[in-house]
Amino acid sequence: MNSSMNTKAASPVIVSPFGSSKSLILLSRLLLPPSQSGTPVLSTAAELGIAEISREEFDEMVALASSHHVVMRGLKVFLQVMFQAKDEIRTEWAAIALAAEHARIENAMTFLTAVCAEFEAKGLNVAVIKSLDHWPEHCSRSGGILTISGVPCTRG
Repeated sequence: MNSSMNTKAASPVIVSPFGSSKSLILLSRLLLPPSQSGTPVLSTAAELGIAEISREEFDEMVALASSHHVVMRGLKVFLQVMFQAKDEIRTEWAAIALAAEHARIENAMTFLTAVCAEFEAKGLNVAVIKSLDHWPEHCSRSGGILTISGVPCTRG
């Protein structure tokens, strides 16, 4: 991935030799931070190339994140970086998108809980094949078993 400096903004212009979209590159930077001694290092908005991201580019990045089920992970980093940069507008974009994703998850969890309960009521085991690491408020883990609102499901 090459980057050259844009004379108008501090953010690097994103050029990929692989033809990757700007959204993919930005999302990858948010999800795969550099590390020192195994500890992730939080980059600045300018280093990530998001300091001057437009609303349209943000929306495209969120759509890509949604299609890959990484909205929570990617936008939590985006929110933290923009909050540290004191960028109130982009912090608000991220907060609103995270709230919408949280509401979507809440809705899905309602149905998942009901489905798990029905199977359990029939004496059947349920395996949920999805990483729920970003839903700690709904889930607890004990001995490799994931419990969703009191209904045991196997962690995948």
